[in-house]
Amino acid sequence: MIGDALVKAGDTQTAAVLYNNATLLDSYDSWPYADLLEDRIANIDVNVERFRAAVEPGTPLDPTETTVSNTSSVCLVCHGGPGYQAYAMPPWVGASADQHVVPEF
Repeated sequence: MIGDALVKAGDTQTAAVLYNNATLLDSYDSWPYADLLEDRIANIDVNVERFRAAVEPGTPLDPTETTVSNTSSVCLVCHGGPGYQAYAMPPWVGASADQHVVPEF
């Protein structure tokens, strides 16, 4: 999440350090969000503009094209360990597990 905020701010160099540090964890290979992180590393420069784009409430989102704070996985990315379902939507959102929607507050 901090890496995404740095990318959005244009500090891709520091974000890359944080993203790459996560790959050094012993549990990285079994972490359900490893593919998402690897996509962020590969697309770090493109993601500056993607992450800055305005998002309307109720809009379906691709988790590779928005900050993790705009997804239902926001807490699980850091606090969910191996065995958690990647990208699962909480039941109160009313969307399927493969669909992300910006919540309305």
